[in-house]
Amino acid sequence: MLFILNFVLVLLPSNAQVWVDSGAVWHYDYSSLSTGGYVKYMYEKDTLILNKLCQKITESTMDFYYDINGILHYWGETKSGENFTYVSGDTVFYFRDNQFFVMYNFGASVGDSWIVSTTNELGYCKDTSSVEVTETGTILINGTSYRYINLKPTPNSFVGLKGKYVERIGCISTGIDDLQTLFPS
Repeated sequence: MLFILNFVLVLLPSNAQVWVDSGAVWHYDYSSLSTGGYVKYMYEKDTLILNKLCQKITESTMDFYYDINGILHYWGETKSGENFTYVSGDTVFYFRDNQFFVMYNFGASVGDSWIVSTTNELGYCKDTSSVEVTETGTILINGTSYRYINLKPTPNSFVGLKGKYVERIGCISTGIDDLQTLFPS
């Protein structure tokens, strides 16, 4: 019995989780000319895609607007879609265009880059979009140390990520920027 307990205790640190727990919820502010609000991501359940156990994360937008008297009104919720992720080692992958791409690599070094998409819907950028690591480190949150990577899109990328991304959490950058969100956009 003691051998089994020691075996389990030895395995626990080697399987440290770099992504999220079931039931996780994220909120990211957004603003446009006539409305504003937040994008809500919610980890709903696990599912199997291309033989990978994935996390299904739904996306919806909560919209608000100001009337001519400056009074804030709730406009409604718009279901935006579903996202799927899975983890392998230090890397979080996401599903786009019927394939998986690296979303975050918490074992990356400054200067590393990876492809986040090979789609160019509008035609004015190159087809392959990638991000580059500009900084790495650790951050203390609620007494726990987490690794982070700072990302920026490479030139002419149609899709990208921008800001500080923390393992087990996602983007923690503040401000309103289309690229400061959970998934490449």
